[in-house]
Amino acid sequence: VVDQIMSRYQENAARQGAYLMEHFHALQAQYPELIVAVRGKGLMLGIEFARDAKEIQKHLFEQHIITNVAGHEVLRLLPPLIFTKENSDTLIAGIRAAVQHLAAHAKA
Repeated sequence: VVDQIMSRYQENAARQGAYLMEHFHALQAQYPELIVAVRGKGLMLGIEFARDAKEIQKHLFEQHIITNVAGHEVLRLLPPLIFTKENSDTLIAGIRAAVQHLAAHAKA
């Protein structure tokens, strides 16, 4: 029983991780001056920014999305194994809004 449950969690992590990576790579293509790299496996993901990721983290926190910064430039994402597509969509929208905000203020 435990193996079946863990197998579902692992499958979900792989599926949601691939979904997130696809969207984060698209965001990187749209904002190459801000997003240096997107990497990870499953739901352990990192987005490397060309500037301090604390600005992104702060913007996400204001949207009630909790993230972590590794070093200065990497936004580290470690959602739970039960992360749903709806959760993924919320995270994607939050990061997209934060990056758009950063891009708009970088040009100002």
